Amino acid sequence: GVVLRLKVVPRRIVASIRINGGVLDAEESLRAARVRNGAEVTALDLASIARRLQAQYVRRGYPAAAVRIDAIDTDDPLRVVLLLDIVPGEPRRIDKRRFLVWPSPKVEGLEEVLSSYAVAATERADEDDLTAADRELEKTLRIRGWHRSVVSHEIRAAGPRTDLLVDIKAGPLVRLKFEG
Repeated sequence: GVVLRLKVVPRRIVASIRINGGVLDAEESLRAARVRNGAEVTALDLASIARRLQAQYVRRGYPAAAVRIDAIDTDDPLRVVLLLDIVPGEPRRIDKRRFLVWPSPKVEGLEEVLSSYAVAATERADEDDLTAADRELEKTLRIRGWHRSVVSHEIRAAGPRTDLLVDIKAGPLVRLKFEG
């Protein structure tokens, strides 16, 4: 004969969510954790929620972030209150910012554009802010005539030191000239 074994885990409805600690916006944190009021959760889901939220904090510049999650029973046995305890830890700060420019940073007007990069040394190494700064610099370069420019970044952490390398492939400077 055949034996069919089913492992059943209780699914409970999230009645509310409380966030203690943390420095990021609550809505952003809940989106990153992929949890909301009215959602169903199991015991296995709780660990995944905590991992996703911790990963968001790491991405936003808090590498030592710790997240603890508890499901607190309510009067209704099928409903729980989720309690998220977040300890962000010290933010990772950029110690040095370097531009890696091709073909040359000495092209007239390029140095001025590079100084407009939105993330400076001493700021938090936040991937969202860095990606937005890359896009903005790329847009500015294209407006100024470097139509093939591509901007990306890399964070290099060595011990307590964090370097930001901004890679700029400016390409050729195009100037249109109309005669006649």
